Amino acid sequence: RKGTNDNVRVMVRVRPFNQKEINEVGGQIPFCVVQVNSDTIITAIPPPGDSSQEASYPFDHVFWSMPPEQVPAPVDVAGQEEVYKHVGVPQLDSMFDGYNGCIFAYGQTSSGKTHSMMGYPGHGRGVTPRLCEEMFTRIGKAQGSNTTYEVKVSFLEIYNEKVQDLLVKKREDLRIVHDPLRGPTVRGLTEKLVHSWEEIEALLDAGMDSRTTAATAMNDKSSRSHAVVQLSLDMETQLGQVGAKKISRPRRSRANLVDLAGSEKVGKSKVEGANLKEAIGINQSLTCLGRVIDHLVEQKPHIPYRDSVLTCLLADSLGGNSRTTMLAALSPAAVNFDETVSTLRYASRARKIVNTVKVNEDPTAALIRELQEELARMKQSVLMGDMGALQALMGTDQPISAASMSAKTEELEKVIGEIAALEEKEKIEEERREQAWHVEREQLEIRHAQELQEIQALKDTLVQQKEQLEEQQEKLHTEVKIKKKGLVLNRMQGLTRLAAAKSKAEEHDEKKRQYQREMIINRLKSSSESLNYKTQLAEARRKQSNAQSMGEQNRNLEAELAAAEKYIAALELRKFGPGGKPANYTPRCGYTPRGSVSGATPRGVPPTDAQANRGAHSRIA
Repeated sequence: RKGTNDNVRVMVRVRPFNQKEINEVGGQIPFCVVQVNSDTIITAIPPPGDSSQEASYPFDHVFWSMPPEQVPAPVDVAGQEEVYKHVGVPQLDSMFDGYNGCIFAYGQTSSGKTHSMMGYPGHGRGVTPRLCEEMFTRIGKAQGSNTTYEVKVSFLEIYNEKVQDLLVKKREDLRIVHDPLRGPTVRGLTEKLVHSWEEIEALLDAGMDSRTTAATAMNDKSSRSHAVVQLSLDMETQLGQVGAKKISRPRRSRANLVDLAGSEKVGKSKVEGANLKEAIGINQSLTCLGRVIDHLVEQKPHIPYRDSVLTCLLADSLGGNSRTTMLAALSPAAVNFDETVSTLRYASRARKIVNTVKVNEDPTAALIRELQEELARMKQSVLMGDMGALQALMGTDQPISAASMSAKTEELEKVIGEIAALEEKEKIEEERREQAWHVEREQLEIRHAQELQEIQALKDTLVQQKEQLEEQQEKLHTEVKIKKKGLVLNRMQGLTRLAAAKSKAEEHDEKKRQYQREMIINRLKSSSESLNYKTQLAEARRKQSNAQSMGEQNRNLEAELAAAEKYIAALELRKFGPGGKPANYTPRCGYTPRGSVSGATPRGVPPTDAQANRGAHSRIA
């Protein structure tokens, strides 16, 4: 049967900022490098200082899991249930229709892949546990119908390019072989038959406990291996019974639920030793996965599935018989911008991969041919009269009548008709699915084109506004430059005036200091002149006192001289008598006759007051 075309459905999920990224910028919300435009368009925005251009990418769905208090968005915040609704439910529907499926989470380390695929107990459960639980819920609702179900589970990891079973204690390296009917199969892998969700939950918990993890600088619990949960669903629908033979329609579907290890830069994760070897192996397998995606998109004749264990296991999921969904996990932090853009590019290219899917069931054409051959043998036995062969064909040892033969023939023809009708119905259903796929892809592409056109128009508008703002800014810069020049000139003039005023102030200060110095000198001179004046005044007063004393002495001397003259006159009068001296005779001053003391009073003549004073002075001297 020709399969129907089905593109790889690609969805992206943006996780919120973690506490480490917030603490690295001082407790503030970091710059977000992704912007959601709608539920199918996301734009990568380069951080400040990055010369890259903005780029928009269309996807089947965009999950924005960042709370509005960190970064608001025009779409609702997507939790675990919303992610499962768009990723897990369509995959489960395909499994019950008999199609193989695959869901794999792709992205760098610490971007939220394991959280999306596995989650944690309660409302935080991821896609894998929710899908397993709903699978058994649907099986429980189908109890009593003509369809029986059988579910098997396997859990493996690819560690350092080696396949290991996570459901056994003793680890052995397993091999991948290609089964013509089932596709890539792991030989020796444990398949557990389960009958309830609780049994699967216990197996998932045991497998996650055995999975290889390690702490790095970017993630405290980094997955060091690719984990794959394989679900096998066998369905058998009873169509009827022809004699002892039951006619049924068996179908088988298988799903790979893959949690890939994250790509990482060794410089950021700072891994060493064994962890470094693990990082090299992880990056190598993811590089091979990217190369397979490129070859499928470019439709090259050779696809390098065998370059890595991971791509060999996912050979049917990428370009084969599988309805595949890729969930790209993104980090919004600026420090991870390069890895985020790389993830968006690979995810965008993966949308162009076309798988050819078909229902996994035994061909009904062979069953119809077998029934037609059995009917022909019955008619041949009737014509030949071989009743033994006819009884063997009808599964009875009782005699066969014409009525029973006719009833048997009608029963076979009815079953053949039902199978043919069922086959025709399946063909119609496949054609409807093919048309629906084309319509859905066309509508999605038209919607993407419209949204991208709107984004481009918005970008053009923003570019025009930017150019206008740049022109306004240039004008403002020019005006600012002119004003700045004017301010500089005014400042220079002000500085010149200030310098002149300062110079005048300095001159004034200098004159003031000079005046102060002159005042001090004058004060000192005045003090010296005052001292000289006082000295001279004292000297004058002393001289005046001396003069007064000399004057008094002169008066005393004049008095003495007058007394002496009188005494001389008296003496001459005694000696010469009256008129005995010539008229023109004048005695010399101070003359004392021999035998007498100058100034002495002659005997018999009382001394005058002047003589008495002179005598006193002489004694003092």
